[in-house]
Amino acid sequence: MKPDQSLSSLLGDWQPRVQADPGLEQRVWSRIGHLERRSDPMVGPWRSLFGWITLFARPRIALTAIVTALSSGILIGGLQARNDGEAAYLRSVDPLHLHPHSR
Repeated sequence: MKPDQSLSSLLGDWQPRVQADPGLEQRVWSRIGHLERRSDPMVGPWRSLFGWITLFARPRIALTAIVTALSSGILIGGLQARNDGEAAYLRSVDPLHLHPHSR
C-alpha cells in the first residue's frame, strides 16, 4: 500500500470524538454578523459622507446641485474677471505705473 492510500483511508475512517458546545453555532453566527457590521461602509465616520452621496442619487437634487454650482462658478468668475479687467485698465492709465522709475 502506498503512503498516500493509507493516509486517505485513515482520514476517511476518522470520526471526531469531541462534543460541540451547544451555543457554539449561535456564537459563530453572532461573530460573523458582528464582523459584517464592522465592514459595512455605512458604519462610523463614513455614514455622513455616504448619506450625502446617496442624496445626490436623486435626479432632482443632483440637477439642483449642478445648476447651483455652475451658477456660482459663473458669478464668481465674472466678478473676478471684472476686477482683473478694472485693475488692468487702471494700471494702463496710471502715469506712475507707466514709468516706475520716476517714483
